[in-house]
Amino acid sequence: ITRLINMGVEPFLVASSLVMACAQRLLKKICTHCKTEDDIPKEALKTIRAKYPEAKGVKKFYKGAGCAQCNGTGYLGRLGTLETLLINDELKDMINKRKPETEIKEYLRSRSIPTLRDNAMRKFIKGWTTLEEVYRVT
Repeated sequence: ITRLINMGVEPFLVASSLVMACAQRLLKKICTHCKTEDDIPKEALKTIRAKYPEAKGVKKFYKGAGCAQCNGTGYLGRLGTLETLLINDELKDMINKRKPETEIKEYLRSRSIPTLRDNAMRKFIKGWTTLEEVYRVT
């Protein structure tokens, strides 16, 4: 939103024509041929379990050890992580009034809109990628 306005698009045009915004990043996927358990630091695990209830029942987290299939990297393939934002009437009003990016972000946080990191973290919890990869990409 802010980038479009900075590029010279009038706020009323952004507000009236933008339906959805989407951000995407690619995460490296753990190699299934050399997937092994990973020890996550207790403080990080405590923070993750506090924010993501689905992580409370997970006992094992994973990483790739490195093998011939993945050329010793521990990763094989990629998967997308997305953040989508549907533009509602309140957001349209904020755009029209040229509200600062910080205010828009605060509004989205108050509505618990999932972020790129939230989406990537859920992929980590499912055992598809590593915590390091989540932090690197998001």
